[in-house]
Amino acid sequence: MTTLFHDKDFFQPAVEGFRKFQDGLFHSVSSVPFPFRLGKLAARVDPRTLSAIDYCAVAGAALPPPKPAVDWISAVPSYPMYGNDVHGDCSIAAIGHMVQAWAANNGIVVTPTLDDVMSVYNVLSPYDNGCVLLDVLKYWTTHPICGVQIGAFAAVNPRNQAEFKICTEIYGGVYVGAELPQSAMEQDEWTVVSGAAGVYGGLGGHCIPFLKYDADKATCVTWGMMKDATWEWITEYVSECYVLISTRWLNGSGKTPEGLDMPTLLSDLKLVKA
Repeated sequence: MTTLFHDKDFFQPAVEGFRKFQDGLFHSVSSVPFPFRLGKLAARVDPRTLSAIDYCAVAGAALPPPKPAVDWISAVPSYPMYGNDVHGDCSIAAIGHMVQAWAANNGIVVTPTLDDVMSVYNVLSPYDNGCVLLDVLKYWTTHPICGVQIGAFAAVNPRNQAEFKICTEIYGGVYVGAELPQSAMEQDEWTVVSGAAGVYGGLGGHCIPFLKYDADKATCVTWGMMKDATWEWITEYVSECYVLISTRWLNGSGKTPEGLDMPTLLSDLKLVKA
């Protein structure tokens, strides 16, 4: 009887049916062709997750206001798709893009391979049905992804623009989960629209790293492209956001591009919401 559970032919119809379900889950449900996949599953809340806001009680001073504009995205000449046109691996592709940007802003060229991304995604999502971002981040604290391991992460309030900006500035970007509306398929810049095209999550969940901002918008990498999003769009559609602590953000002298060291990064995390 145990051989039943090792019989691939027995399970094949169910697997094929599941993959057809995935195609409906990760591709647009509209009649407009959508050549990409998504892959962020519903946010999971864990009360043990560190939150930037929790540190304000122990902060004896406040950080200065964020800079008016920061750009960590443009140091990379091109960002690969990392398979997110055919797989729901956006959560790992986003990590590959962050690793590229962290290295490039320290004068190093690092381009994770498709295999670097897919080898991790296949562990976390063996049936190619996407990932919960919190699960990915917990895994990342104990296993290298794209050659990098993070030491810690904390939740950021995406509706607090100053917090979003200061975390992008100091830590080299933020790791974001968004509930894309149908309008995201066709817009050159993501803006909030009314009607059915603007319904929260109408397209599905997607993971993207934001690596640049100014007064009017922030810029992420998605499907191997840079994409601007207005602050109104971020407030409306971002469902989860995290700041990451990684030594890859440090140069050979142990400093960030802005001259901060690891103890300062850890200390500043406590002051983000002061």
